[in-house]
Amino acid sequence: MENQAPKKKSCPWIKQSPQGVILRVHVQPGAKRDEVSGLHGNRVKIRIQAPPQDGRANKYLCRYIAKLTQSSKNSVEILRGGKSRAKDLLLRDTSTETVNLWHPKLRRIWTDGWITS
Repeated sequence: MENQAPKKKSCPWIKQSPQGVILRVHVQPGAKRDEVSGLHGNRVKIRIQAPPQDGRANKYLCRYIAKLTQSSKNSVEILRGGKSRAKDLLLRDTSTETVNLWHPKLRRIWTDGWITS
């Protein structure tokens, strides 16, 4: 049997859609600081300072992602998981390649063997 390079897995936390990119995240509200902290299962783990009260964490999360992507606050929308830590976010008018350049942690996750399908 010939030596073959290992196949890269499809990326479970990001998906291209006709409207933009769907980013699957696991959110930890009430953290000491805002950060992308790696993976949590098949989702990107994001810690945010906002408390999980009256939708504050959801609004804060959208603003934080918009800041990371250098896009408008209106370009980030929660598709699923409004009352859950596991959320699917729609990032309008962007591509999966662009998402992976936004943040050093995402870039590292991307280059450690995950690719989009």
